[in-house]
Amino acid sequence: MVRLLKTWHIELFGGLRAVCDDRSVTHFRTLRCGLLLAILAIQPEHTHSREELGELLWPEEDPQRQRARLRGELYELHTGLGEDIFKKAGNLGIRLRPGVTSDVSRFDEAVRGARRDPTKQRQTPLLQAALDLYRGDFLPGYYDDWSVRERTRLKELQASVRAQLEQETVRGSIASKPDITLGVKTDVVLLCYRNNSSEVEVAIDLQRALQVAGLRVFWEREVKVGGIHRRGLDEVLCHARAVIPLVFTAALHSDLFRYNLEVALDCQRKDASLIILPVLVGQLDVADEEARETWELIDQLPKQMWTEPSDTMRVSEQLLAALQGPKFVQEGMLETVGGGIGPTSPFYVERRADPELQRLLENHQSIILVRGGRQIGKTSLLARGMLLARERGWRSMRTDFQKLSAASLANPSNFYRQLAMSLMRQCAFPYDFALLWEDILDPGQNFEYFLRDLLEAEPTSLIWSIDEADKLFSASFSTDFFGLVRSWHND
Repeated sequence: MVRLLKTWHIELFGGLRAVCDDRSVTHFRTLRCGLLLAILAIQPEHTHSREELGELLWPEEDPQRQRARLRGELYELHTGLGEDIFKKAGNLGIRLRPGVTSDVSRFDEAVRGARRDPTKQRQTPLLQAALDLYRGDFLPGYYDDWSVRERTRLKELQASVRAQLEQETVRGSIASKPDITLGVKTDVVLLCYRNNSSEVEVAIDLQRALQVAGLRVFWEREVKVGGIHRRGLDEVLCHARAVIPLVFTAALHSDLFRYNLEVALDCQRKDASLIILPVLVGQLDVADEEARETWELIDQLPKQMWTEPSDTMRVSEQLLAALQGPKFVQEGMLETVGGGIGPTSPFYVERRADPELQRLLENHQSIILVRGGRQIGKTSLLARGMLLARERGWRSMRTDFQKLSAASLANPSNFYRQLAMSLMRQCAFPYDFALLWEDILDPGQNFEYFLRDLLEAEPTSLIWSIDEADKLFSASFSTDFFGLVRSWHND
């Protein structure tokens, strides 16, 4: 008589659970027992040595004690889940039986499959499959070094997958036409973050007030993500007279919101009459790097505040005044005193350096050094260069060293890793730090390999703007960093 083996599936995202048919096991005698199962399940096909498992589970114990404790935990798993969970691999090796699966192994496999697809036809479904598997943090409640390391790796990878998926979704082909006729002049486009009920209420109030004033309002939220792509949204915005991005803290973390805002800025560059009037709703939190990157796009524009429903009329009147012509330049619409001036600002004054920067960028100069005293417009000039890069379809990244903390400048490992993560998010570039960032290598070498992978990911040009570079002069590794930059120029 043939005995059918049970097929176990191990869930590690959002909590540890072993599932087989109609049986579900969520309780294990000790944390180490659950941790042992997680280590084996994250790569079910991999054979682990007893020494390796002992060192991961009890690094403070001597080898003899590690072996004894490992035997005890293996016995508990064998008792709780049955002999079908393991495959014999000799006296020295331990692995799960073929057919045992885990959500993490499927997640990693989907991401690898998306990267390996040369045609990119299966990338979006594979990335979506990976995102669907990520139901929560890896092994919540486990705080040993291995669990924290894996949790960080998977969270970074999930953020990268989400960013790439949002970008691919917006670039996808048209599945249905927008709810307006393209080519017909629209008065106002409202840009909204889709998952915020408070923002929807503000948008409804503004939409009603503007429609009462006789304006045609297109609410970008009404179009499904799959129903409009870059060309379609360009046409909607380029035929609008004004764009109102509603800025909540949640919107600052949305790659799709930022993408739509960049499209609007590109259209304004081509048509200076297009008005972009961000409305800041509530208290904004721009503490983290992802939010700051979006905020830098908004900060270059004249803005209005919305704190309560009575502000709807004031914002509407301000926009109506702006649509009437030049007299809209008044209190509340002027540029902020201090800081950089936006590349599309009517107050920007072109200087001799502007065409020179454009010439160097068009010639693909490897390093361009912008020198000058304080507060003379270096940041504004860099913003003009980044705008040119977007117009040419080049990839662009921006780093402001002024935002670096003292902790980042004190440790080269933290500095290079945080810098790489920032560039990864800006370019929506999937990168597995746990797999590719080698501890045995110098942090600068790891960063150089990361940057080379980023350059080779797409054939388009890549522009990296570094602002406030002198902030790095005080760091102990500044000579190494700038020497690394010079070496790229020499290559």
